[in-house]
Amino acid sequence: MDVFRAAGQIGKVAAHHMKNDIASKFMAVLAFSAFVASASAQIQLYAVREQQAYQQTGDAAINPYYFRFDAQLRTTNPADLSYVTLSGATNGQLNLNQNGNYWSFTSQAYGSLADLQAQYPTATYTLQAGGGIYNQPVQMSVDLAPSWPDVQPMLTGNTFTGLNQWNPTTGDFLMTFNSHQDVPSALYTNTYVTFYDKTTNDGVPISWLLDNDATSLLLDANKFVAGHEYYGYLEFFQQYSKSDEPYFGSIKDRSTSFKFTTSTGNPDDGEITPVPEASTYGLFGAAALAALACHRRRRHRTQS
Repeated sequence: MDVFRAAGQIGKVAAHHMKNDIASKFMAVLAFSAFVASASAQIQLYAVREQQAYQQTGDAAINPYYFRFDAQLRTTNPADLSYVTLSGATNGQLNLNQNGNYWSFTSQAYGSLADLQAQYPTATYTLQAGGGIYNQPVQMSVDLAPSWPDVQPMLTGNTFTGLNQWNPTTGDFLMTFNSHQDVPSALYTNTYVTFYDKTTNDGVPISWLLDNDATSLLLDANKFVAGHEYYGYLEFFQQYSKSDEPYFGSIKDRSTSFKFTTSTGNPDDGEITPVPEASTYGLFGAAALAALACHRRRRHRTQS
């Protein structure tokens, strides 16, 4: 996948579709990533993340949805570890759950940011991993960044209404949205756009990774089907990593979900209903994390 500069360069935007599943995205991450250290070379990535999620139900209607914390770690092989714990949360030590060589913890969905941060404050979080091939446990510390993207993501103009009226058989669709500020202290500051086809319910994302100042994206009609229901997500995120340590540090993101049904030309098309939580389709935030690891912004690539 590629990072596109969509603002003023619409012809470059519709060129890429991310790989088919979360596992393949992580494989792309692993190809990019250096090992944490020689003593813990089987541990290939880890991160903590806080997320603010919103729902958009009209051209100018957006509401808070949930606020959540998660932690992630991946090893080379499933048998490399027998446990992973996380400390730093108010409610004490937490256990990460294993799925193959991927370990994760996801908090409950909180109703407000204050409730989330009461349990998961801005602090240093420590992952401890052991068992398996390790005679002694290893520890990895991550400082959860204090700042957030400066605005909540939102479809602008008549994009929301237009998506519910769009018939892909007639051509591409130009969606517009707001942008967010670059953060010099963040390694990455990007926008992530993804769609899931609810009608086929195959869980395969249609995704783009954009620069933070992008305000438009040309949707390729060939990737969408008339009369199908889609769940969309617009995510603004920042990643903070220490330059002298090869891990994927801390993520702060704000995302907005929306739902639409493409038109078939029938005047009854366009019914609007709520969008489910993103976790219905797996860890879409983890996919964003993987995308981040694969592409650095040009400004950061040139920094020493």
